[in-house]
Amino acid sequence: MKILALEAFYTGSHKVFIDTFVKHSRHQIDLKTMAGRFFKWRTRGASYHFMGQVKDLESYDLIFCGSMMSVADFRAFFRPRLDQKFVSYFHETQFSYPLKEGEKFDIQYGLNDVSTAMASDYCIFNSLYHQRQFLNDVQKNLKKMPDFQPLWIVENIANKSQVIYPCSEIIKNEDTPQVQDKLRVLYNHRWEHDKNPEEFFQCLFRLSDENYEFDLYVLGESYKNTPKIFELAKQKLHRHIRQFSYVESSDEYQKILKLCDLVVSTSIQENYGISVVEAMSNGCMALLPKRLSYPELLPKNLRRQFIYQDLYPSFKKIFDLNIDEKLDYCSQFSIAMNKFSTKKLVNQLDDFFETIVSKQDK
Repeated sequence: MKILALEAFYTGSHKVFIDTFVKHSRHQIDLKTMAGRFFKWRTRGASYHFMGQVKDLESYDLIFCGSMMSVADFRAFFRPRLDQKFVSYFHETQFSYPLKEGEKFDIQYGLNDVSTAMASDYCIFNSLYHQRQFLNDVQKNLKKMPDFQPLWIVENIANKSQVIYPCSEIIKNEDTPQVQDKLRVLYNHRWEHDKNPEEFFQCLFRLSDENYEFDLYVLGESYKNTPKIFELAKQKLHRHIRQFSYVESSDEYQKILKLCDLVVSTSIQENYGISVVEAMSNGCMALLPKRLSYPELLPKNLRRQFIYQDLYPSFKKIFDLNIDEKLDYCSQFSIAMNKFSTKKLVNQLDDFFETIVSKQDK
């Protein structure tokens, strides 16, 4: 099978996902991308760029798009000679994306997601939480229309939607975890406001002031408007810091994942959580908030201890664990992440595409 993949925001989790799929898929995939910047322009203009890049659409069996591109615009340009099915993958949607300080909500970006979902033959979401949230948001925002509210759209999208978790290059740590008395804490998220770094670092400031001993590894990509808390953390936590910058090397990144004992998230926006899944697969315990997609990632036996409502007391309980308890939990986390293995998720997507094309051929 020959698939055309279009990714208009080729960075971060979008890049990890599509690169992993292209590498491991049993199908032939031609990938065309745009750099992951200028988000608002991408959502409106990416389709125009790709219109000029694709010359032989007839040779593809299926077209797979990241949802940052307007499928409605792209399909309109190529009709009536476009028979292939379109599948859109939704990493995030804009009705619910947290606004930066001073930024105002603009409904048009959410409606872009609606038109892409409507113009796609199939919609894939990266978690059950995200799928439900988007459908609820669509209904809520369509009800803002003063009249002629097209609420039938919600059911239309729901009927062609499903969840397939995003694959990533999971390299599991097959060695026995090497825990020690001093806790090694990992923060491997983007340095942006929606990851809520203030809550994480304020908790560490408090623990440090109370003389708790830990080593700190802060990874993740930083951008132009990095939250000021990172510079403050670099000063106040200097005696704990072992790494405080993005790691370019995949091998070096994997080494740090295998070294750490605990990954923490304080995000206020997360529809899946590739960074924490990567860490947990390598035997990291995880403290995750009781919101968003996080409870979905863990089995019931781990949620009670590691899904928190208040970070500080939950963090303190981790310090109280002895080495044997840490070892046991690290093993449990690693085993629990088998459902997110690279092979399993790539095969799930491959199988789905084959089903689509076989229906198309009949």
